[in-house]
Amino acid sequence: MTAALRIDNVTVSYGAICAVRDAALTVAPGEAVAVIGSNGAGKSSLLRGVMNLASRTGRITFQGQQLESLRPHVIRRAGIGYVPEGRELFPNLTVQEELTLGARMIPRADRPQMLEQVFGLFPRLRERAKQVTRTLSGGEQQMVAIARVLMGKPTLLLLDEPSLGLAPVIQDVVFAALDQLRTAERLSMLLVEQNAYRALALCSRAYVLETGTITREDSCETLRNDPAIRSAYLGH
Repeated sequence: MTAALRIDNVTVSYGAICAVRDAALTVAPGEAVAVIGSNGAGKSSLLRGVMNLASRTGRITFQGQQLESLRPHVIRRAGIGYVPEGRELFPNLTVQEELTLGARMIPRADRPQMLEQVFGLFPRLRERAKQVTRTLSGGEQQMVAIARVLMGKPTLLLLDEPSLGLAPVIQDVVFAALDQLRTAERLSMLLVEQNAYRALALCSRAYVLETGTITREDSCETLRNDPAIRSAYLGH
């Protein structure tokens, strides 16, 4: 089976600083894969490299198409949805305007159906549809960020620290929605997450990134039960 995403020997740099070194990973169609590691390990840089938002070398293919020379908006049109750390919403737009912006790459006839789908996934956004995003809570803003990307009907979702700064009860809502996308919609995902407990519970496989280098790949069940991983990333 052709991988949805394949990364081979990818190095991501910021000037003279190497953030990720010779990374290799795959995401199969319909698979959710996590990248766990400590703060500063290079997890966010790996996703930025996939989207060509940082200088990188190596080979990146998505559904057999090479991405190395493509600009970020072309990569988005190819079917990769990217939810960045920090959400990057437009503070003066309403929720519905943000979601409409996310749907600009799909036919107008498809937009009402997609809007209903994301409102079904995040019912609170229907209640907040006319509200300006800067007035939302952090958790609601994270829902908007994910929903905006989903409006473009991606086949692969890149998620950068979706639990960051959220209260546990809101994390539950966000990760329940991601689990529904994984199980019901069979949406491929690459999840970068410092909260290893959440990441390993959602995904089937995971990679461990340490100081820019992938040091291990295994099933999430195996990693959850590994004493070294439990001590380093799960807090017990």
